[in-house]
Amino acid sequence: MIVEVRSRRDPHYPLELLESVGPRKQHQLRRLAHGLLAERERQIEIRIDVIAVSTGPDGRLRVVSHIPNAVADR
Repeated sequence: MIVEVRSRRDPHYPLELLESVGPRKQHQLRRLAHGLLAERERQIEIRIDVIAVSTGPDGRLRVVSHIPNAVADR
């Protein structure tokens, strides 16, 4: 499993962190996954999840959102 973690201090909309993993970043994550598999000479399924962490102005944890299989293999 590969996990992309996004964090920001006090975003107005926590979902914007998850949406910040756009097409370019998704392409990079897929390339990373395929490279890891090729390096290890394995043919297994890799899941790419996205986790968003939001903290308040005081640095305390406010929101953690997790989307399993956020980046589909194409």
